[in-house]
Amino acid sequence: MPEPRVAILGGGGAVGRLLRGAFRATFPDVSVFVQSSKDPSSDLICNPLMDGAEAVVTALATFRPDVVAVLWGATPAGDADLGRNVQLAQLALDAAALTDVPRTVLLSTAAVYGGVAGVFREQDVPEDTNPYGASKLAMEVEALRAGLRGTIVFRAANVVGADALSRATRNATEDAPLLLDRFSDQTSPRRSYLSPVTLARTVLEVPKAVAEPPRILNLADNADGIAMSDMLAALEGQGRHNYWKSRPAPQDATSSLTLDLSALHAAYPALVGHARSDAAGLVADWLAAEEALR
Repeated sequence: MPEPRVAILGGGGAVGRLLRGAFRATFPDVSVFVQSSKDPSSDLICNPLMDGAEAVVTALATFRPDVVAVLWGATPAGDADLGRNVQLAQLALDAAALTDVPRTVLLSTAAVYGGVAGVFREQDVPEDTNPYGASKLAMEVEALRAGLRGTIVFRAANVVGADALSRATRNATEDAPLLLDRFSDQTSPRRSYLSPVTLARTVLEVPKAVAEPPRILNLADNADGIAMSDMLAALEGQGRHNYWKSRPAPQDATSSLTLDLSALHAAYPALVGHARSDAAGLVADWLAAEEALR
């Protein structure tokens, strides 16, 4: 059975580029179509909010993907208009419906859980969330409202290589090191992480599923999470020196935020045997995806 054909909308962002690299490094036989707003290596360059969705519809109709991965959207960085997340979801769902795409994957975020400590299941959505999380929740509501068959929303954990910690390691210097919270038990913050390879594998598993999965699923490599200090140590192990030091954690710091993966593994059992269980594997996948794009 041939591998599914994959279209990526929003392939020029941090997560999109890592996903492209993961396909190239780990699944080189998969046919991948990439749209972005300005990345010159993309198959289609357009800004759907300014140019409309016609070019995307035409491209999807020509490429005929088995699954569309929708990554485009606003992030907390800069002065981004977070309201665009709902608009872009609407555009993607309309394009998928017009071209009869069998499966559509929208990437949401663990930020919908509000940044408080805990192990979160899909039904555990607190009312008090940050503006970015609220915008993604609104996107999820729109996806459910649209009612397009074959649509799945994944609440992604921190994508290693594209998350705040990864960005901070790139910007840290000896004079301005990364400051890592240290709690009273001498541990660092613990988070669920998502390898770009696991994201790619999940996108490939979606069109293979026989049964219709839940509409919203958590997505991460393991439910226990990884300490941020272990992630930094794994980077050091790969030859990437980090400038960082620990500091006493503020009172409002979140010690551990992890995702329950029971529903994910029930829907896609093939993911279980390939999940990364340690920081070294996660970092290796990140660096391999980056290298594949050079």
